[in-house]
Amino acid sequence: MHASRLLEWSFLDLLRYPQARHAARKEPTLSSTAIRERIAYDQDFFAWTQATADALRQGQLDGLDMEHLADEIESMGKRDRRELLSRLSVLLAHLLKWQFQSEHQSRSWRLTIGEQRRQITELLKDSPSFGRLLPEMLPGAYEDARERALLETGLSDTELPVMCPYQLVDVLAADFLPQNS
Repeated sequence: MHASRLLEWSFLDLLRYPQARHAARKEPTLSSTAIRERIAYDQDFFAWTQATADALRQGQLDGLDMEHLADEIESMGKRDRRELLSRLSVLLAHLLKWQFQSEHQSRSWRLTIGEQRRQITELLKDSPSFGRLLPEMLPGAYEDARERALLETGLSDTELPVMCPYQLVDVLAADFLPQNS
C-alpha cells in the first residue's frame, strides 16, 4: 500500500479491517506538506488543524493556508471573550438572585457564584489583556444578567436595578455577597 493510499482509508475502515491497521502502521508517514495538500480546511477541519499545527512546529510555512489560519487565531480570541462575557453574566445574575430573592438563597447559588469567579480568574490568567476589557464589558453583561434573573425569578422589571449595583472589584472578590434587599 502506498502512503497516498492511507489517506483514502477512513477511520471506520481502520477499525473494520485489520490489514488496514497493519498497513497504516508499516507505511511511512506523509510529510506535513503532503498532508496539507490533501486536506482542505472546508473538507476536514480537525485534520486541517492537526496538519497545520504540525507544519508550524516544523517551521514549514510554505503552503500554509494563511487566510484560514489567521481567521482561526482571531476566532480563538473572540471565543474566549464570549466565554468571559457569558461567565460574567451568569455571575451577575446569581448575585442579583442572591440579593433580591434572599429567601431562596442556596448552596447551589453560592457554588455557581464561586465557580464563575474561578473560571473568570483562569481566563484572566490566560489572557491578562481581558482585565482592561472587563469595565467596558460590565454594562452589557449586567443587562444580560438582569434579563436572566428576571426570567428565572419571576420578579417584576421594577424590582431589579436598571444599572449594575455592584462595583467590578466586588463582583470578582471571592468573599463578596450582596446584602439582602
